[in-house]
Amino acid sequence: SIYNGLSHSGILVIQVNAVPLINVTEKLEEVGFESIHVYEERHYITPSSFLVAFKDYETRADWYRNEAEVEINIQKRVKRSKSGNPLLR
Repeated sequence: SIYNGLSHSGILVIQVNAVPLINVTEKLEEVGFESIHVYEERHYITPSSFLVAFKDYETRADWYRNEAEVEINIQKRVKRSKSGNPLLR
């Protein structure tokens, strides 16, 4: 199953534009996801909705980080290039 294929701190993201959310969230809770959120992206002509399910409740702390915290975490995780040039722009 997808749930068992994720690590302990795994996160599942599903685009749910035309799916009844109540059915999806109930099923995700049944299999063991501990925290479920709906995210709407309105930067496109047609808005998109995504469901984000956290396998571990503690992992959801990342969901509430501000942009600066996320940027710092990304920079810490990116490995350095041999040339010393940044890998991200």
